[in-house]
Amino acid sequence: MDPCALGRSLEGVDAVVVALGISENPVTVRLRGARGTADDVRSRGTATTVAAMEGHGIDRLVVLSTYGIGDSAAGLSPSMRLVVAGLLGPQFRDHEKQEQIVRRAPLDWTIARPVNLVDGPRSAVYADTGMRTVSMKVGAEQVGGALADWALDGPYLRETVALSS
Repeated sequence: MDPCALGRSLEGVDAVVVALGISENPVTVRLRGARGTADDVRSRGTATTVAAMEGHGIDRLVVLSTYGIGDSAAGLSPSMRLVVAGLLGPQFRDHEKQEQIVRRAPLDWTIARPVNLVDGPRSAVYADTGMRTVSMKVGAEQVGGALADWALDGPYLRETVALSS
């Protein structure tokens, strides 16, 4: 959130991956609020990052969002829609704000919307700009690898991509 510190960290950088979020239990966050992280960490942090990137002439941005935002909401099961509405609503609204900031940015951006992140054995990542998925889970390690690859390689410019495995 500190523009000066962020600016220093961007010296000599060609691309940025934003993977901001609240690591606390969603039930606790919903009942008591986040203790260690601002509720708007995604949108505010992304806005700060975009401004710093513009100031340093960095054009490539890859952002981790979540499946269930925007046009991918139609792919959620009815029970998951209830969870989002009742438990994850504030976090999903912050993702929506984050995505709006990214789309308005004059950058070569990609928004990644993984389905439920899981730890586990490596499997192929299915990426789809039409928000289609092959399952409702994807390996966290595989998503991280895809984000890093996209920052370097530049596919999916100014596109939003669903990720599943």
